[in-house]
Amino acid sequence: MIRAQWSGLLFVALVACAAAAPQDDPSRLAQARAQLRRGAYDSAATTLGELASSPDSAVARSARHYHVRALAERGRYDDAEGAGRRYGASALVPLGDVLRTRGRLAAAESVYARAVSARAADSLTAHGRLGELRLDRGDRAGATRIFDRFIDIYNTRQGRLTSAELLAVARATRHLGTTDPQLFKDALRAYDAAIAADSGNVDARVELGEMFLEKYNGPDARQMLTGVLRENPSHPRALLGMARALAFDGAPGADSLVRRALSVNERLVDARVMLARLRLDSEDYEEAEREATRALDTDPGSPVPHALIAASRYMRDDRKGFEEASRRALERDPRSVVLHTTLAEVATRNRRYQDAITFSRQAVALDTSSALAQGALGMNALRLGQFDVARAHLDRAFARDPYHVWIKNTLDLLDTFGEYRETRTNRFHLIVHGREAALLSPYLLDLLDEAYGKLAARYGYEPPTPIRLEVYRSHGDFSVRTVGLPGLGALGVSFGSVLAMHSPSARQIGEYNWGSTVWHELAHAFTLGMTDHRIPRWLSEGISVLEERRARPGWGADTPLGFLVAYARGRMPPVSRMNDAFTRPAFPEQTALAYYQASLVVEMIEEHFGARAMTDILKAYRAGDGTERVIQRTLKVTAQQLDKQLDAYVRERFARQIAALGAGADDASDAPPRGQFISLIAEGRGLIQRGQHAEAIAVFERAKALFPEYAEDESPYRHLAAAYQATGDLKRAAAELQAHTLLNESDYASNLALAEMMEQLGDRAGAAAALERAIWISPYDPTVHTRLAEHLAATGNHKKAVRERRAVVALDPVDRAEARYQLARALADAGDRVAARREVLMALEEAPSFERAQSLLLELRRAGSTTP
Repeated sequence: MIRAQWSGLLFVALVACAAAAPQDDPSRLAQARAQLRRGAYDSAATTLGELASSPDSAVARSARHYHVRALAERGRYDDAEGAGRRYGASALVPLGDVLRTRGRLAAAESVYARAVSARAADSLTAHGRLGELRLDRGDRAGATRIFDRFIDIYNTRQGRLTSAELLAVARATRHLGTTDPQLFKDALRAYDAAIAADSGNVDARVELGEMFLEKYNGPDARQMLTGVLRENPSHPRALLGMARALAFDGAPGADSLVRRALSVNERLVDARVMLARLRLDSEDYEEAEREATRALDTDPGSPVPHALIAASRYMRDDRKGFEEASRRALERDPRSVVLHTTLAEVATRNRRYQDAITFSRQAVALDTSSALAQGALGMNALRLGQFDVARAHLDRAFARDPYHVWIKNTLDLLDTFGEYRETRTNRFHLIVHGREAALLSPYLLDLLDEAYGKLAARYGYEPPTPIRLEVYRSHGDFSVRTVGLPGLGALGVSFGSVLAMHSPSARQIGEYNWGSTVWHELAHAFTLGMTDHRIPRWLSEGISVLEERRARPGWGADTPLGFLVAYARGRMPPVSRMNDAFTRPAFPEQTALAYYQASLVVEMIEEHFGARAMTDILKAYRAGDGTERVIQRTLKVTAQQLDKQLDAYVRERFARQIAALGAGADDASDAPPRGQFISLIAEGRGLIQRGQHAEAIAVFERAKALFPEYAEDESPYRHLAAAYQATGDLKRAAAELQAHTLLNESDYASNLALAEMMEQLGDRAGAAAALERAIWISPYDPTVHTRLAEHLAATGNHKKAVRERRAVVALDPVDRAEARYQLARALADAGDRVAARREVLMALEEAPSFERAQSLLLELRRAGSTTP
């Protein structure tokens, strides 16, 4: 009986052990943690929940910690908090993190303090969190006292700290770096050490990527975050970091990455904040406020969402709402610069540059030690051309944060300004590099004066002068000036009465027309000024492109094939969402195509509603109306009706072209068009290669009739010119090439070829026009200027001939004496004998025995002695 009872008890015990063993299995814990690292959050949470429910053990305690984290990663904050409270000492830090995420700072502080006093395994992390809570409340001195201890801990326990503890040290030293920037290097070393100690410490890798983003070090940030996403494509914060990097670079995809992060955790505050920022960029202020409000559903006191709500209300002229949101943004820390730097950033991104500098000054007044505030004021002063103010504040920002790439690059650029030469008139200040000033400035001043006069007459408005134009010899310098980092794709930018653009030497020949760019940017000065900087970006760009077309034949004129294909496939936005294409493009080429579409909108409005409609629209924006209200007030239609009108306009105007491209709504979005136009181009090319020029001409004429606005790489006009030239019909060849150059603003080679044809045909005026178009693409060939000067002189345009001869001198030719002599000859022909005498004397300084120069000098002296 006793033996039987003992056997029964043994059997029960063995069954119990067998049942309990999996619940306390270290391998299952490792598997669950691996799932967590891969982004299988729900599977990990299930396994960890099972392990956490077993009797107290090392496995159970670890499972409880990670279970709370897994629930929090999915935004299940109620479940995470409930689990954390049940688990007690095993999950104090994760519980505190959940409470802090939800804005319950006092409760979080209590939990962290318990972890510290209990000497929990993660007590060092808890101690760091207590310092961060003090920072959240504006107690910088108290936070610093806590963070300072981490330096001693790192120095005394080096080599004995776990990866999690090294991460706590990294965070603490990173915070200390705001007052002692050299500690950022220590933070970097601590992050690296944490990752080296445990490559699976995803938090360390993500936080390091975020620190790189804070310093505008995009390449290192992307490298770090890409590595995380390679292992866990669903990591919310890594997705968010990549979205920030894309948004700064102006690349498409930021919006979709944020959406992916929210699909994992729909309550992620920073993701909602990012969406709100993107909506503010698109000038969708109401939707921006809705996203910020969703962030507040998780953390009602978070300062950044309140600041974004304040920005949204400010942009809508809701002063009462703005003041209320601003008050809420400062509740946690009245000395925080977050509100005013956020307002400054939103104002800048919406082209309200004067407002941005006002907000930046308020941020500096709140905290003069803030590198963020000093940098914001410096950058915004720079945008308004206040260089002394900008330099002073950027220097202060750099002293506090020398690892901020944007600020460093901007200061490096300012150091080069001594190499630039300033040319002043009553209306304009030109800032051009000394090597190019003598060449470019005369063209720029003539064009700017012409554009100013025509635009002022059209819009009945004159922007404040002087207007400053800065011309940069490298794309990197231009990008630093306009954004802060290399990578900006734009050719020019307008801050109102301060313009910046690439020099023609900064771009490859054939991809840039510096004349049309000047006209485009000056047009922005008019539309921004006329609307008090309230005009939507898409409309300002559309007006500028249309003004290019009005300025010169060929400028802004060609209809991109890619636009018609994208439009036919439904990939271009309606008028009511045009800003999206500029601020969050759906595909890489969308922004470039949207410039042309925006110009069509303006063209359609003027055709349908009259020439004054656009002036009325600009005045309505100045009055503070939003786009829907502006459309209703000025055009008497709704935004949706205008959407339909544009669609009908485009499809009617380009019906033949779209059909010829064979592009339809059912096509794959990235499939190349395969319509009749494409087939004819291919057929014609084949005929030319076989020498069948007459047959090729017939084919290319058919292609041209299908799409007469096309003047890109496979332009039928250019092919026809080659075919006609091969048959000896130079006149027809010149006519086709001329038609091509009057559509394509940047085809340098075709303009030179056309000039040569015109010279052979004896058409000096036609040759001069082609050469002048070539110069607006690239002005660096002295022979082009020489040829143009000869044609201009022969046709009696002596003033422009002088300009061309001056350009030859500015290009520092080998025979400087000849160049000076020709300039003197041109000046004499133009009637400026004083300047001619000065130049001929300089020619004789170069070559004292230069007989033609001596003769010209005598001629000028004789003419001078007979002058009354």
